[in-house]
Amino acid sequence: MISNRMLNSIGRIEAAKEVLSVVNLPQTVKEKLEEEARIKLIERLIGFYGGQLKGSEIKKLLCQKFERDGEYQDRRMIEVGNVIRGLAYVKELSSWKDGYPGKKELLELQTLVVEKLLGMNEVGVYRRINFEGKVMAIEIPYQMEDLLVWLSRSKVDGIHSVIRAGVCFWEMQRIYPFGDGSEVVVRLWILMLLSSDGYGFEGLLSFEGLISRFNDELGAALENFAEVLALEAEKIKEKFKSFDRERRLVDKSGRQLPLSARQVILMEELQKKGEVVIGQVRKLFPTVSDDTILRELRELVVKKLVKKKGKTKGTKYIYVI
Repeated sequence: MISNRMLNSIGRIEAAKEVLSVVNLPQTVKEKLEEEARIKLIERLIGFYGGQLKGSEIKKLLCQKFERDGEYQDRRMIEVGNVIRGLAYVKELSSWKDGYPGKKELLELQTLVVEKLLGMNEVGVYRRINFEGKVMAIEIPYQMEDLLVWLSRSKVDGIHSVIRAGVCFWEMQRIYPFGDGSEVVVRLWILMLLSSDGYGFEGLLSFEGLISRFNDELGAALENFAEVLALEAEKIKEKFKSFDRERRLVDKSGRQLPLSARQVILMEELQKKGEVVIGQVRKLFPTVSDDTILRELRELVVKKLVKKKGKTKGTKYIYVI
């Protein structure tokens, strides 16, 4: 069941996670990125209700205060309010200390997601009607109980968080524990599992590209799940690195340091390798003279973006920011 493709994706996730753990962004920048990711996630989740809202519309709605007992005539307001409360509850559950939350918390999450959208007999309960191609309603409580018990045991057994979340996603899609709103509940529950294990990717996970794969066999579904998370982790990593690079390329007064096109390429190469020698730089600029290359490097040293080590042909230029 654990294929090389899946292991490769998990390796990419761990590598991105490591970078994210050492990049220290200003709080204002991190809050901006979190808001963007939150809007994207809400936009995707709203789509499962059958509605369509653009990010700009959601941003405006987010400025409003949604009271759980408030009276809203606009269905879109109810949907956004429900998702916002669902996200807040997921954040609360993510700090769960012993194992994972259980049935009580899952049903509360479903309540938050569908209240005022479904009848009272469909809120806070597993579905009671059958759907073609899904687990029969009478079997849902038993199969969900087995899944929730397995989740807690799998944490003790040391199963990797991505595999655990992927199995849970596939199983919940197969069981389809709720009717309308089930897709939203399932994704929020998976977000909770990943976040509680430190795989919420700094609060920026928005499940870009995550689609229902319950018709696949489990191995293929896990491969797709891990690949989607790896791609998103790498996108988040690049965002962090880009903001971090922009933040660092300023002088003491906060003004942007001017870099030539060649210096930008040099900085990107240095960021990848950590250090370079003149011979490596020649390959980047085969038509440029050594004098010009050395002048570009000297300017980077003067700007304190690069450190020079040595005085001979083996002189190294080291990335220092």
